[in-house]
Amino acid sequence: MKRLFELFALSCAFTLPATAGQEKERDYFMLYAAPDTILKYDIETDAVVSTVHTQHGVVDGRTMSHDEKQLYFVTGKQAHVEVLDIAKMEFVEDHNFEIPDWIIRVDGVKEIPGGTHWYVNVDRVRRKPDRFVIEEGEWLHYDRVEREVLDHMKELPSAIRRGAEISPDGKNWIVSRDGLTIVNAKTLKKMGHVNLSTPRYTGMGSISLRGDDYFDHQRLPLIRHMYTMRDPVKRNRSLMGLIDINLETFEVVSLEEWGAANSVWRLYYTKDRKLGFGTKRGERRSQVDGQDPLTTVVTVDLTNGRTIREARIEHRNGLSLSAISPDGTKLYFSGRGHELTIYDPEGKHIKTVELEGEIEGRPILIQE
Repeated sequence: MKRLFELFALSCAFTLPATAGQEKERDYFMLYAAPDTILKYDIETDAVVSTVHTQHGVVDGRTMSHDEKQLYFVTGKQAHVEVLDIAKMEFVEDHNFEIPDWIIRVDGVKEIPGGTHWYVNVDRVRRKPDRFVIEEGEWLHYDRVEREVLDHMKELPSAIRRGAEISPDGKNWIVSRDGLTIVNAKTLKKMGHVNLSTPRYTGMGSISLRGDDYFDHQRLPLIRHMYTMRDPVKRNRSLMGLIDINLETFEVVSLEEWGAANSVWRLYYTKDRKLGFGTKRGERRSQVDGQDPLTTVVTVDLTNGRTIREARIEHRNGLSLSAISPDGTKLYFSGRGHELTIYDPEGKHIKTVELEGEIEGRPILIQE
């Protein structure tokens, strides 16, 4: 499950050691530079190693495939979805949703388990001879192999309408509502549920999972997540910790509480899941009186939730912490502009890398 939460957002992956005769996996960022350039950025050398241009211009949205081998880009005034093969750095598919006498705008692409079908959310405007008529938006059930719309829906099926993503094994849906519910991809029937909303013992509240699987789906059916829980005594604070869940037996295997949650957000993990880096709430100085903005970056020990250090970093206006290197030795700031500004965990400026075009969105970590 990949998503942004109020407290945490993750940007890393776990890899198995390379075996004899195999090359070690290398880490890259995928970046989008307006108006139409996709950049592949080598994290080790801090250099762009490959570029490709979209077929239909400006990008209005992007989605990573569940297997992390493709990126789906909404282009062509939101009428096209282009599929990028990350390994080849080539656009291998172009799906056109234009309809005569209509303006169709794709708002999002939701991959269906199996990868051959999508749910596509669209806005629709009908062209009349003398005016435009805004119609209700809809969801399209789309066969990307046959390039055919199979169904038009006002909403997604109720079983997966809220908080649904592809399950870790890629075969079904997993819905994050009152815990975790596994939903069969074909029948949309519930297969099992892990209850996290009912207190497990006196003095405990409901549990909210945060971020991705610590094991990156390498130990299925076991998954591990950070969690937060409203303190049942001091209601103005949250507690945090680690939880292990078995998705086969639908049981909580273990629960480790760390204490009060750190007041940080957009927390990025190192590859080994030992350190996290995030910005401290209330510790960001805006540009005033000619001073550069200042952001406090917190390093968190992910084995116990404790703060290791705080670094106060002055940077150009319009930038924010957007990624880290998988080993945690480099912090990347980006935002308004065409550069990546790089700092070490103690806040020392390492270098600034000039890139092609205005960088939009956060870097996406990939491995090859």
